[in-house]
Amino acid sequence: MLEILKLVVSILFGGAAGAFLNEWFRRRKGKVQRISLIERVNRSANPELEGITLARMVGEEPLRHLEELANLREYQLTLRNTSSINLQNIEIQFEFPSTDVESWVSRPSMSKTALVPIETDPTAQEETTFRWRIPHLPAGDSIEFTFRAVNPPSGNYEVALYN
Repeated sequence: MLEILKLVVSILFGGAAGAFLNEWFRRRKGKVQRISLIERVNRSANPELEGITLARMVGEEPLRHLEELANLREYQLTLRNTSSINLQNIEIQFEFPSTDVESWVSRPSMSKTALVPIETDPTAQEETTFRWRIPHLPAGDSIEFTFRAVNPPSGNYEVALYN
């Protein structure tokens, strides 16, 4: 009788423990979602056409003049929600190793919800940080990011996705 009880208890609790572990792993896997960040462009923007120079306007109106840009790097990135869930209120942060960086960001192609810029303090002195909150990013939606950095020491950058 004791051996039958042991067999019944092991079958019942063994199956319950297996079901519990299976559910725990399923929920844990569901919390981690794959979001693709595609680097389309990371190049130095130096024209090789004779007689053409990259320059920008600097200074105030009476003393305004053109300044030649010897090292301009362009970054173009696409954030794509490749998961099966709609993401809400996530934040994305970019850090560049230059103090002179210009940014441009599109609205998501499907939801058309404008991104909310968030004020940041750079972690290093010679660094520029950009951060946005994305209110709604449905499954399959994407956002385009473009950055232009003047005199970066390298083509490296850091990206982090929060929430």
